[in-house]
Amino acid sequence: MNLAAVMDEVAACMGQVDGLRAYGWPVGKVSPPAAVVNYPTNASYLIDGANWRITLQLVISFGPPNEQQTRDRLAAYLNASGPASVYALVEAYAWTSCDEVTCTEGDVDVVTIAGVDQLAALFTLDVIGSKK
Repeated sequence: MNLAAVMDEVAACMGQVDGLRAYGWPVGKVSPPAAVVNYPTNASYLIDGANWRITLQLVISFGPPNEQQTRDRLAAYLNASGPASVYALVEAYAWTSCDEVTCTEGDVDVVTIAGVDQLAALFTLDVIGSKK
C-alpha cells in the first residue's frame, strides 16, 4: 500500500461531490468548501503481519462558522446518505490503492486555515491494505 496513492484516492473520492475542491495533502490555503487529506495519525501492521493499517484525517472546511449557509453545507456532509455524505461516498467507492476504507468518526470544530476561522467537519478514516 502506497501512502501517497491512498491520500490521492481519498481526495478523488471526495472530488465526486459537485463544487468540492479536494486535496490529497495538507495545503496552506483553501477556498471553502474544500476537503484536505491530512497525513496519517497512526500506522501499524495488523496482528497477522500481512496487512498495513493507517488512520487518516479528512478535514472538510465549509466557511465562516456564523452563517446559515455554512451550517447547511456541513449538514449535507454529515448525513448518513445523500450525494455529499462522506460516510456514503467512502462506503460505495471502489478502492484500488488499498483494500478498504471505513469512516469511523465525524466531528465538528472551528479550524484556522491560513489565519481564517472556518467551520469544519473532521472525519477519521481507517485504511487497510496489503504490504505489497
